[in-house]
This record gives sequence, structure tokens and C-alpha cells, in this order.
Amino acid sequence: MTVTTTDADTVAGSNSETNGPLTAHVARSEWTTDDVMIALSAANVLMFALLLYLSYGGDN
Repeated sequence: MTVTTTDADTVAGSNSETNGPLTAHVARSEWTTDDVMIALSAANVLMFALLLYLSYGGDN
């Protein structure tokens, strides 16, 4: 078994040469890992607040 490491853009580029339009597209995001963790933490807090509201404050 031979394992080679390549850059994702190189793989996508070589696929476009061999497979035509049906190829993988590698998108690069501007988000860092810290940005994603902050966004997930904020979503977690909002869902917890919604749970508390529905448990105690909604519909009575």
C-alpha cells in the first residue's frame, strides 16, 4: 500500500483534468476553528434559553 499526501487543491485540479465537469470542488472558508467554536457556543446558549422559555414561560 502506498500513501501519498497531497494538497486538496492539487487533487481537485487533477480531477478536473480527468473527469471533466463532474469533479470535486474544494472551497476555502474564512472561518477559523475559534470562530466556529464561538458560533456553536452562541447557538448552544440560545437553544438553552429557548428551552427555559418553553419550559417555564411559554403557554402557562
